[in-house]
Amino acid sequence: MFYFVNQNVSKRITGIESAQLKRLHMLKRHATAARLVTVAYDPTYAQNVVTYQLQPTDVANMYDYLCDIKLQLPQPLMLPQFSFPDLIQRGANFYDAQQQLMVKVVTGPSGDVRQVNYYGKNKQTVQAEFYDVRGFKSSLTLYDQQLRMTQRLFFDQQGQTRLLFFFRKGQQGKQVVRAIQYYAADGRWRHFADETELQRYFLDQLNQTTAENIFVADRTARVGWAIAAMRTKAFKLVHIHSVHVNRNDQPQSNDFNSNYRFAFKNLQLWNGLIASTHAQVADLRQKFPQTNVYRASVSIIPKQVLQRAPVALQQRHRFKLIAVARLNPEKRIDQVVRIFALIHAQLPEATLDIWGFVVDKKMVQRLEKQIKDLDLESAVQLKGYATDMTAIYDQAQGLLITSRYEGTALVIAEALAHGVPVIAYDFHYGPQEFINNGENGIIVPVDDAAAAAEKIVNMLAHDDQWQQMSQAAYRLSWRSSEDEVYKSWQKIAAASQTFYQEGDH
Repeated sequence: MFYFVNQNVSKRITGIESAQLKRLHMLKRHATAARLVTVAYDPTYAQNVVTYQLQPTDVANMYDYLCDIKLQLPQPLMLPQFSFPDLIQRGANFYDAQQQLMVKVVTGPSGDVRQVNYYGKNKQTVQAEFYDVRGFKSSLTLYDQQLRMTQRLFFDQQGQTRLLFFFRKGQQGKQVVRAIQYYAADGRWRHFADETELQRYFLDQLNQTTAENIFVADRTARVGWAIAAMRTKAFKLVHIHSVHVNRNDQPQSNDFNSNYRFAFKNLQLWNGLIASTHAQVADLRQKFPQTNVYRASVSIIPKQVLQRAPVALQQRHRFKLIAVARLNPEKRIDQVVRIFALIHAQLPEATLDIWGFVVDKKMVQRLEKQIKDLDLESAVQLKGYATDMTAIYDQAQGLLITSRYEGTALVIAEALAHGVPVIAYDFHYGPQEFINNGENGIIVPVDDAAAAAEKIVNMLAHDDQWQQMSQAAYRLSWRSSEDEVYKSWQKIAAASQTFYQEGDH
């Protein structure tokens, strides 16, 4: 069984979660057992599972597992189901006879109850209840007079306490966990010093439900310690989703990316590393010659996408360019706008749509100012987050990507599979892996906006050239097919079998 371990699968996912989902579906279609494992508490977890078309057998969440909560369709509690007989209701707030707020009910977009806050006579919060979208109270937080969290309880669906967190004042005045108690199904209380120990216990329990398992840390900074510290025998791998050093022009440096520093300094606890591109695999093998490094692309294109009929130029929006990325500094969307300004000066009909959810609001404000200062407000739009990019890709004539660094840049393969030529800066890692320069896309030196603009204008201005690039994008996308990527995971599975047969620990 493959266990892909992450913190959460939230409503808005990043490239890592997208890669996990595609990987899971690929393995299922190849009759290979796999599950997504999450360790974060999330009352909307069951709704997110539905959103991404997952089945109960596809997922395992630590809080659901330890609290013996069954994954079922959401049946949320609504405001009319809550009443406080001694209080006066006004909307979602409840007051006492002296008009003091005593209870505040927080609801979600559909009116479902998410949280209920209770206030004391001093108008301070004394406790907060959290309600799961499946229709039960799943957690309770208690506060002291200084509004500091003192305890947090987690319940099963029958309302019995199964987990109890105790907090103390830590550095910079923040509350930190000082102890955890877990009431197990066998009726015994188990004790843990912190949440990472609880995660380790959970993973050990999960490891005993199936045989010869492979645990992959997809967010090593969050779950790496728990996997590395497992007490039961397991084949354990670190998936490198980004550049592994802080200076991506110095791949052999010891200045490691903080997300992977723990793993790199404790490689004896792991059975190997996984990277998505040939270039990064080569860099990691040179850096860590005693460590097994596997290549397994995160760019997986489903068969139904590869088998779709090509979208012709006449069916697309003329001169429509797109960028797809989280709106945070390392994606350098300001460079995309800079390139587009040069294009727009020559092709006034050109437009740019920027897709992605906001991570850094200040960066977005700077981006909006840049767009305004360049007089591009009618041509450039910030479109936000989309769960299905199919129609967006099918309307576009080009995708721009100007990141400072990437682990692989999922959007490159996705765009190419929809016949969209990709124009990219030559950063580590990704462009050289998928783009045959001049054939299915364009690669220019980092920060050479003028070269990028010149080549894009030339491509857009010549329909025959664009058509040839689009056809090549479709044709070469077999490299990201599920069948091709699955071969890599077969090699990883074979390595794990050798590990278990040889009895290594």
